[in-house]
Amino acid sequence: MSVEKGKDKEVHQQTQQISEKYGDFQIETKEAIRDNLQLSKIAISLIGGGFSVLLALIGIVNFINIMFTGIINRKQELSVLESIGMTRKQVKKMVAIEGAYYAMISLGLVWTLGNGIAYGFFTLFNSVSKYAVYQFPVIPMVLVSLVVVIICVTVPLLTYKKMTKQSITERLKENMY
Repeated sequence: MSVEKGKDKEVHQQTQQISEKYGDFQIETKEAIRDNLQLSKIAISLIGGGFSVLLALIGIVNFINIMFTGIINRKQELSVLESIGMTRKQVKKMVAIEGAYYAMISLGLVWTLGNGIAYGFFTLFNSVSKYAVYQFPVIPMVLVSLVVVIICVTVPLLTYKKMTKQSITERLKENMY
């Protein structure tokens, strides 16, 4: 049944009153269905967003751990490079470039495989419910990419900075025994 524009809520209330009065039948209006779908959409967005944030945090902590461990394990190597003439500025640049390579590899995988998997999940979901529309998340992807690049470049630099508080000779002696 069609309803005049702007009278949806009024008709919905009247049909609810009739349904409550007679109780033998149930009436669903387009307005009620639209509200239920809107609530479902919000719930799915919250669950998906929360899951995404959780996975992102796990990935970031894992990356920080890997980079920190890698720099600490290479402490001797980096100290030797400094002792034979490489400046701290050059070592910082090398470490930052390595972090940038990690960022490029990670972002390459996310932009290709990650979005391919996300689109695959969308097609599966769309086969069940036809109301879903795929929209490529440009702004979130750009923001996440910026965060990934910042983290991938700054974590190695901060780790190296912390490591170089000791003199070169102290760092070289540390692992000799």
